[in-house]
Amino acid sequence: AITSMAAAAPPFDDAQLEAVFNKLQPEHMRKLETNGYAIVDGLLGSELCAALVEEIKWLRAENMLLPNQIKFLEKDGTSFTVTKPHIFELDLHHERRESVPALSALFWSSHKLAAKLNTLSPHLQLKTVPGCHTLKVQCNDGHGGCFPWHYDNPAPPDRRRLSCLLYLNPTWAPGHGGEICLLPFLRPQATVPPLFDRLVFFYSETILHRVLPATCPRHCLTIWLDSDVSNDDTQAPAWPGLHPDDPTTRALAKPSVQRRLSRGIYDEEYEQSIRECMAGDEAGLARLLQSHRTHVAALRKNEGLSGYIDALSVLKPATPARQ
Repeated sequence: AITSMAAAAPPFDDAQLEAVFNKLQPEHMRKLETNGYAIVDGLLGSELCAALVEEIKWLRAENMLLPNQIKFLEKDGTSFTVTKPHIFELDLHHERRESVPALSALFWSSHKLAAKLNTLSPHLQLKTVPGCHTLKVQCNDGHGGCFPWHYDNPAPPDRRRLSCLLYLNPTWAPGHGGEICLLPFLRPQATVPPLFDRLVFFYSETILHRVLPATCPRHCLTIWLDSDVSNDDTQAPAWPGLHPDDPTTRALAKPSVQRRLSRGIYDEEYEQSIRECMAGDEAGLARLLQSHRTHVAALRKNEGLSGYIDALSVLKPATPARQ
């Protein structure tokens, strides 16, 4: 069996990757600040993306990708682990990185992406030490594989500031599924197709998101860029809010407040996405639903807070109908 793709020369070097990152422009950062997310098409080019997707497919064929597992910590200190069906991935801090030269080169250049974004938006204060960021490759085998609503940075001590997703699906077409849904707090949902060589980046602290069920294999990689100001409400991303000068709006602009209230405000949306994600795994479904309902019940215990959640729920835009 082949144990490495390293015999092939990397299709790009650090200088080329740096030139690629320079395609990021102020207009992308304006969209990030306005919407909480931005989309860049054609970032790496077809040749570079083709090399990346071939390496991900090779990792999957060699059984080097691992089932996606999430460990949940409950308020009472107990924990449980859930495996998401049909999702396989690999964190490139793993030594297997050395067997895939194109992905390895991207991993070791992620700090240059952070540096470019800092130049465009200094308030991000992203870390720029080589190898300090997380790059994860993912293969969704289809068959309904998806993710429920979640935040990439749910709470301290997590340091994720920006989530950057690169999609590698050259034959994607409507009906294949696997779109990412982005839900800024109390604002309209955006549903983004996972098109080939498309970069989607968003605030890890404030953008609730999920992945719709995929009917065909779907490949992507995610780079999480860290910052020491993550989870600092005084350094929160901009949020247009309802009335900018109102003290209530200023409170709702805090990531910690948005994340705490989200399960109450988007209760039904959370439940639907959990059911879709865990279809076929009754035990896992029961544990995730129980965990979600426990969080909601804790919010609803406080009568004043419960009424506040109801009032905010009325203000949220309707979730788009599924096609």
